[in-house]
Amino acid sequence: MKSVSWVNLVLGVWLLCAPWALHSTGRAMANSILMGIIVIVIAAASLGARARNHIPAWFKLAARFWVFFSPWALGINRETPIVATSAIAGALIIVFSLVRGSAREPVAAGPR
Repeated sequence: MKSVSWVNLVLGVWLLCAPWALHSTGRAMANSILMGIIVIVIAAASLGARARNHIPAWFKLAARFWVFFSPWALGINRETPIVATSAIAGALIIVFSLVRGSAREPVAAGPR
């Protein structure tokens, strides 16, 4: 499941860079940068965590719900590109966090 964490890391970098790429300002810019940093930190922690440790995934899931709903909560839903970025990145990371959070370690076949 480390590949899921790598995808989330890339999505975090995108959130961090999106305000400049999409010419966003104000609260939209600050929110995207802050959430990008948070996602990057949580994804990096998840990369270093054992498969049984699902805590980073659940933190990521909570952060992603904020990324998804923040444009409407902050009233920045007039900036269409950043709303689309938040909605798409939030939805993807929610799905990937659920996958990572529900992953089980493979059970080794023991002697019978």
